[in-house]
Amino acid sequence: MSGEQLDVMIRDIQKDPRRILLLDILGRQLEDLIAEKSPDLHELCETLRAENLVLEEECQVLHAILCVDADAVSKATLNAAVEQLIKDVGAKVLGKRKIREGNSVAINNGVELDSNIFRRLREEDWFDAWTIVAAMQISDKPFFVHHGYSVPLDELGRNERMKPVKRPLAGWAQKIIDFRKKAYEIYGDSTRLVYFCPLNHGNRHFTLLEINEREEVIRHYDSHADQSVIHGTMKLTRVQKLVKEEFGDLKFTFREAPTPQQNDSWSCGVRVVWNFRRLANNLPVGDWNMTLSPERMKMEIVEGFAACIENGAMKRYRE
Repeated sequence: MSGEQLDVMIRDIQKDPRRILLLDILGRQLEDLIAEKSPDLHELCETLRAENLVLEEECQVLHAILCVDADAVSKATLNAAVEQLIKDVGAKVLGKRKIREGNSVAINNGVELDSNIFRRLREEDWFDAWTIVAAMQISDKPFFVHHGYSVPLDELGRNERMKPVKRPLAGWAQKIIDFRKKAYEIYGDSTRLVYFCPLNHGNRHFTLLEINEREEVIRHYDSHADQSVIHGTMKLTRVQKLVKEEFGDLKFTFREAPTPQQNDSWSCGVRVVWNFRRLANNLPVGDWNMTLSPERMKMEIVEGFAACIENGAMKRYRE
């Protein structure tokens, strides 16, 4: 760009008050970036909306693209929504006033799900493997994205202590082969698939594994990662070793991918689902140092289950 062209561009900007306002807003974000090493993306979106520089729909897109947490959800609000969901499952799906032990449902004609999984949506309740797979099942995703039930990396030994499972990813590797065969029958060999699988570490922590044929990369997302993983100083992680053992023939690049970290003891499963929902639709999940509200994540899942009831996707399970 020549000096003359630059002068013309500056004059055009100066003639438009909205552009001047936008530059002022972006200037403040640049100052935050320099001073705090990170811009305040939530403030950016809210300021743009308050100044009528973006429409409400555009603001929602910005929230998704920039991975900005929406307005905070209180624990009371979340719990009230969960209680309403539980009532609706009983009344509208099971035809009962209360959910009882042994009651089960199916979503989109999928596997049997114990109706007690909905109680785990309450604030600070830990997601088990069934809750995770149910929440993943209701998530929107393109046809080339597949997911499976979580894979336990450890099991109880004779002394009631956890011990590593031998070749824990072998079953998932076979599942991927099955997915490939079905895709070939329908689409031929032109379609590349993406697979997501939750990993269960000692029945106390969940992470997410992504095997991406389209990018020829395998990524692992851990919301409670060791500092050596975050800083890239650990040469070989446990998951990387297991992946190399089972998927080394793919010759894909392996990465411990950045993901927002939890500061609690219970939200790992919620974050697995949240990461899956975004990654399946090619949206960013955020960096290591980004703080996200697990209550907001849970609320999105509650709203997803509620939508399944309203559109008839959730039904009483029949053997």
